[in-house]
Amino acid sequence: MLDIGCGGGIFSEALAARGAQVTALDQSLKSLGAAQAHQKQSGSQVDYQHKSVQELGIGTEGEKPLFDVVTAMEVLEHVAHRHLFLADCAAVLKPGGHFFFSTINRTRKAQALAIFMAENILRWVPRGTHEYDKLVKPSEVDAAFRQCARDWLDPESVGIGLQDRNHATRLHPLLDLAQVAFAFGQADLEPDPVPSSLSHFPPCLVR
Repeated sequence: MLDIGCGGGIFSEALAARGAQVTALDQSLKSLGAAQAHQKQSGSQVDYQHKSVQELGIGTEGEKPLFDVVTAMEVLEHVAHRHLFLADCAAVLKPGGHFFFSTINRTRKAQALAIFMAENILRWVPRGTHEYDKLVKPSEVDAAFRQCARDWLDPESVGIGLQDRNHATRLHPLLDLAQVAFAFGQADLEPDPVPSSLSHFPPCLVR
């Protein structure tokens, strides 16, 4: 698996702990330093690299490595040219592979929760991490995929669910409104089954 924009490595290490072989990229040396410091304590086998997805594979006879799964969690809202970024993600995805990403929807609820609350009250992320005008609506995500000139299967919206005491999966109301996530497979092959290391997310698939 390839985790793009891994930050402090929380998601990367969670995947590795469930058996995935993970390569994690980030362009921030500070974030990678935090990830590698935690890795020394956890003993995870994540391969952290200070580079962008565009740089991946440069110097290896011009061939890019290919991955069964590519993830980009809360990266799109920080990218200037989304269609070019998505094309770069497709270039390192195996035919029939899966691309998972999340991004914050541009809604007033997202502004209140993901920016004001998370940055100013809870201090989960530094102030200024997100800018409201750069948040991404689902229609803009769709437009970026159409513009990147790659063949993808029809998108499926994935709401990250929570399991109640009866083990019934329900869509979390805040994520439903404040965040959008999609999974894509390249269109030239039928998609492979979702890897077991991602199965701890109980998805609610919505066409």
